[in-house]
Amino acid sequence: MDAFEEKLRRIMTEHFRPTMLKLEEHDEFRLHGFIASDKFEGQGDLARQTQIWKVLRKNLSKAEQRKILGFLAYTPGEYVAYNEPIETSP
Repeated sequence: MDAFEEKLRRIMTEHFRPTMLKLEEHDEFRLHGFIASDKFEGQGDLARQTQIWKVLRKNLSKAEQRKILGFLAYTPGEYVAYNEPIETSP
């Protein structure tokens, strides 16, 4: 993990106390992430993104912000529900 990823992980952990945080490389210059946090309870997608980017703008330089494509934000319950295996009938 490079220094930027460590910094991003620290920022997201401090502000959102996630139950799950994944960062993935999109290409050699950018990454995207997945986060599940109780802080997203009762919020729609736009409110979650606004909250995430407010934190990122406050803690990252413009150049660092450009390295992030985006985050998919879940509540812990949504993350579990979306990642359960789908059962198929015989």
